[in-house]
Amino acid sequence: MVFLTAGCLSPAAAPQDSPSTTDTVPTTTEPTTSRTVTTTVCGWSCLDDQPDPHHSVQLENNWNQRVDVHVRVIRSGTNTTVHNETYALEPGSERTAYDVAEIEPEGIETFDVAITALNTTENTEIRTTKCFGNAFARIRDDGALFASYSIC
Repeated sequence: MVFLTAGCLSPAAAPQDSPSTTDTVPTTTEPTTSRTVTTTVCGWSCLDDQPDPHHSVQLENNWNQRVDVHVRVIRSGTNTTVHNETYALEPGSERTAYDVAEIEPEGIETFDVAITALNTTENTEIRTTKCFGNAFARIRDDGALFASYSIC
């Protein structure tokens, strides 16, 4: 369910035959904003859902210890592993592990991303559209693994 709100922050004009009142309502000059979100049965929809192959898996270590992070990327349409590597991340380091553009995806494709570190596996995905961004895996400052992806 999506709720949209918009409105004015100033009082509405009273009808001319209404008695006047001495109460005042403060007004503001700050703009109001509204946001429209479109959803579909199969997920998020975007106005510009065009192919874009340049999406990567980004790794980041915010913990105070070195961590080995294993990244496996699977092309969903063929169930083929296209990347399967382990990366040593020093404390405070970041790096790009893999960009799906390397295998030249055709049109819009989905890639499943499995990230394993510290005996934990997190799963996320990459879709080769302009609406989707990169996949991210972060070792948080408490040593926990967190994985996600960005979307418009």
